[in-house]
Amino acid sequence: MKSNIPLSILSGVVRIAFILIAVFYIYKGALICYDYGYRVFTEPAIESGKGTEVTVEIPEGMSAFKMGKLFLEDGLVRDDKLFVLQYYLSEYRKDLKAGSFTLNTNMTVEEMFEVMAGQDEEEDESSESVKTYKEEDVITYDEGEGSDSDETEEGEDSEGEDPEGEDQ
Repeated sequence: MKSNIPLSILSGVVRIAFILIAVFYIYKGALICYDYGYRVFTEPAIESGKGTEVTVEIPEGMSAFKMGKLFLEDGLVRDDKLFVLQYYLSEYRKDLKAGSFTLNTNMTVEEMFEVMAGQDEEEDESSESVKTYKEEDVITYDEGEGSDSDETEEGEDSEGEDPEGEDQ
């Protein structure tokens, strides 16, 4: 009987140690997953400021894994595996085109995807058709105009109106 007590204690210590080790590895795994999950959406560019231009050639049908390795070798990303996750979660994934692209180390992965999807060209074309208005071109409407309760005193200028009713 006495020999079973130390064996029971040893068995309990081993179980507790095993549980602590399992909890430790689960915790470390959760930290790694959280870090990757956070970085997928917040990974900054390699450089800030002017950066360095890099021309990459993306052949038709290139896999995300090979693209990640290429971008890592060219110094455009810090982590090729993170790039693959960003690729599969990107809204541009289906729009990426093959070809030669000039990218910069001050671009985020999302900005690189925009260039490779041809989104920059479309934005430039659409921005040419946008008309810019000056402040004097904007007509403001005073809700109190014509109402007895919100009338301004005679001779006092209300916003954007001439008291004599003359146009400027």
